[in-house]
Amino acid sequence: MLQKAMISEIDIELITLNQAIRDHFAWANKLIEFSLFDDRMDNSFTDPKSHEICAFGHWLRLQLTSSEENTAALLAIEATHEIMHDAMRDVIHCIGNPRALREKLNNYFHAQIHFLEATDRYKTELISLRNCYDTLTGLPLRQLLYKDFSRIANLRHLKGSTFYLSLIDIDYFKAVNDTWGHNVGDIILKELGQLLASNVRMVDRCYRFGGEEFIFLQECQNYSDFTAVMLRIMNIVRTHDFIIPGKAIKITVTCGTTTVREGDELQAIIDRADKAMYFGKQNGRNQCRLWSENNMIDIEKSATILAR
Repeated sequence: MLQKAMISEIDIELITLNQAIRDHFAWANKLIEFSLFDDRMDNSFTDPKSHEICAFGHWLRLQLTSSEENTAALLAIEATHEIMHDAMRDVIHCIGNPRALREKLNNYFHAQIHFLEATDRYKTELISLRNCYDTLTGLPLRQLLYKDFSRIANLRHLKGSTFYLSLIDIDYFKAVNDTWGHNVGDIILKELGQLLASNVRMVDRCYRFGGEEFIFLQECQNYSDFTAVMLRIMNIVRTHDFIIPGKAIKITVTCGTTTVREGDELQAIIDRADKAMYFGKQNGRNQCRLWSENNMIDIEKSATILAR
């Protein structure tokens, strides 16, 4: 299952899954009505591809198209769904033949049970995944970062692009809590998390790492692309009005970033980003520093030099 960018995406998927299941039972109820009153059935019941025509089939195809990994649970649903439709057609063909009908009806009931078990397993996966998201900001938590990293490392190897890990920390966040209280601190965290999530590219991932820290995983074709992303994020945060009770305030962040090198352990990468971020804190805050073995590169200044 592809990890979602925000907890709200999981909630939407649970809602649409439940609706799709309700639609499917409405479809089955209509079949009973047709059978009892000898009404004419449309092809959504009798077509060999009826499992693709029904409302649940449309929902399932959409999920399989949008998922990029770990689709085993969805494929299990697809298989049981098709078997259930096949069993339903067998029932239809045996209407008027009570002896054969009982056996076909039992087969349908068993197929329905397997279908419901498969959808329940998928729901359980979604709910379990939901617990790996921060309820305040809606962002994935650090445990998903650790799960995602191996996939991202494999992508780097396959695509030959460069990945960056960036650690973002709110400047003077303790002063925010001390001045306005922890409720206002939570407002800032929530709004910043949503601001970051809505302004990263589709290929990037944003996490709530803990406290007032956030992490980006970014895929970039070159250094220029990377600096453009980070400059935009830094500017968006600086210029944004954070609405708290009675007023709007500005905040800044300090960012430490590093490239993801082949064979790197995730903790070693985070440690480098943390060192770069700490260097930025010690040298004025409100800046983005790239870890280097020789010096901590000021990304904004280097971007200005490159632009000349």
